[in-house]
Amino acid sequence: MSNKKILVSMLAYREKDLLGAVRSLWDNAKHKENIIFSIVSEQSRDDLHPDLSFIPESQLFYFKLDLSEYRGVMWSRWKTASVDVDYDYFFQTCGHNIFVKDWDEISISEFQKAEEMAGHSKVILTISGPEYAIADDGRIMIDDVPSGRTINSYHRHINDDYTPGYGFPNIDWFHDDLLEPAVYWQGSYIFTHKSYLQEVPFDPDMSYHGEEIYLTVQSWCRGWRFWATPKIIYYHLTVKKYPGEDEPRHVTHRPWADKNKDEFWKQSSRSMIRLNRLLSGELDGTYGNISRDQVLKFCEVSGLNKKWTVINPDYDKLDIYQAGVALKNVPPVLLD
Repeated sequence: MSNKKILVSMLAYREKDLLGAVRSLWDNAKHKENIIFSIVSEQSRDDLHPDLSFIPESQLFYFKLDLSEYRGVMWSRWKTASVDVDYDYFFQTCGHNIFVKDWDEISISEFQKAEEMAGHSKVILTISGPEYAIADDGRIMIDDVPSGRTINSYHRHINDDYTPGYGFPNIDWFHDDLLEPAVYWQGSYIFTHKSYLQEVPFDPDMSYHGEEIYLTVQSWCRGWRFWATPKIIYYHLTVKKYPGEDEPRHVTHRPWADKNKDEFWKQSSRSMIRLNRLLSGELDGTYGNISRDQVLKFCEVSGLNKKWTVINPDYDKLDIYQAGVALKNVPPVLLD
């Protein structure tokens, strides 16, 4: 187990504490020599990109980007996954997580258990970790988070009223210490084989609105199966509120709030149409070529409402809340 290399794919869009996330991964890895980082950091100024030189140069791909153009969450995933390096496992996470001691060994061990339970190797280990919060004095809060989310969650099924791309399915909670089959791709923790990226390549033009269910359906219809573990591997800063700042960064430091917000919403619209075409079996090419019958089988297994497999040329115009929509017609917020 100790000689298996892990590519850590990390996204950081105007994150306050990317350094803390990377430090947590590095300091808590049991086998540092087997960890390779591929990181996209997007910031409004060069000096906001943290110094990551404590990681050996041979183990770090660090893409420092400005806000001169809009790229998108899936472009960043694609960029981190496109590096030319040898590794065994692909680990997708984000720049506002902290990690437990020996997270690398735990991830591999739980992944191998999932393979045994599945009876095959086309497995994706995915969870939503507990939350952490930051007190006004900078103290990290884990056991006393305001939300009370102190255990892993996952998606055992997809609720009937979920609208793909306009939000997220209801979550399920672990009630024992066994791995469970899941039905949804959760982007803050994806652990799988390198070969997954050849079968389910990342679409750089897919937007934040829809990318998880887009990858869920692509993955499942190509034979990959989701598993979730109750073991805590990381903690997630869901409400990105930092000491000394008036607004949480998940509101003010997101593409729907900055100078490129018009491009964000244009991509969001394109992505919704693309998602609907995938669900209806009409998306061709590298990211499609999946039949509606395959998607309908996924609906039977997952609970996704079959009505979303009907083609709708106005799918991007549904009157349903989307993240950041309140800032759609507000002048850009460009706080550092």
